[in-house]
Amino acid sequence: MLDNTSAPEPGRKAGRRFIKGAPAFDAAGEKAGTTPNVDQRGAHTTPARDGDTTVPVHEEELIARKTPRNEAGRVPAHTDIVEETQSINVPVTREEVTVERVPARGAGQPVGPDAFQEQDIEVPVMGEEVMTEKRARVGDEIHIHKQQVTEQQRFSGTARNERAHIEGQDQRGSVPLTGSEEARPPADS
Repeated sequence: MLDNTSAPEPGRKAGRRFIKGAPAFDAAGEKAGTTPNVDQRGAHTTPARDGDTTVPVHEEELIARKTPRNEAGRVPAHTDIVEETQSINVPVTREEVTVERVPARGAGQPVGPDAFQEQDIEVPVMGEEVMTEKRARVGDEIHIHKQQVTEQQRFSGTARNERAHIEGQDQRGSVPLTGSEEARPPADS
């Protein structure tokens, strides 16, 4: 039985025809006050009935794939040559000469023919001499450590989604047939 009322019920628009006592439907065609059949991903789980036409609605989603480990960059390690003056202490031994006058052994013996002549006597004095040389060696070493660090990076892209639009669908989900006189709503008088 059709009824045209002036005061709309909650959730209904004024001036619409509806069947008295029939359940109200929201804009998505779901029964008002009920939770639609939805799985954990938010997808509807209502099964198709015999005679239903199923129209697939496609969508794209971003998927992250990581490539195998590739060289992401390099860390340069450079050594500079710096010259500096070094000093070392080295013990050096040398001979020193001291002169001591003592009484002669064999005093009173006759002197030879070279007596009373000027002469020079050289006494060699020995000492160590220091020469320096350089020898290369490893003084220090540096260790360059690598460690794996995981961080979150945000990537954005455009994903396409199809939206299904049914022309002429009312709040209950009914759709008038095109080209049929019976499907057209009666004119309000």
